[in-house]
Amino acid sequence: MAPRLAGNTAAANNVGELHLVRHCEAMGQSPDAALTEEGVRQSERLADFLSDKGISRIISSPFLRARRSALPLSERLGVEIEDDDRLAERILCASPMSDWKEKLRDAFSDPDLRASRATVRAARQRNEESR
Repeated sequence: MAPRLAGNTAAANNVGELHLVRHCEAMGQSPDAALTEEGVRQSERLADFLSDKGISRIISSPFLRARRSALPLSERLGVEIEDDDRLAERILCASPMSDWKEKLRDAFSDPDLRASRATVRAARQRNEESR
């Protein structure tokens, strides 16, 4: 689990800058969706852009597309990617859907559609087993 900074003023003062990045283009929404060819190129450009920013930690969603988006930067900097379940996306459906954007919008507006933590843990476990 990632360390918490709340209540630790010394650690909080040493944070510096935070770069928040959405994953690169992926082949789908499932936890094990790979990057597209364009997504791989985007991840290389992302590494080009961020490699001189003094980054000392890389924290990622456990989903494959997020980890693969951070991989070129991780390799260039020699910094391990740390998974944090709190960054995992909500799983809308186990199979692809053509209207996923509409369903995603509904998932945020309808509390009954929100995914449980157990679903996120199951997705992470599947991802770890596929590595």
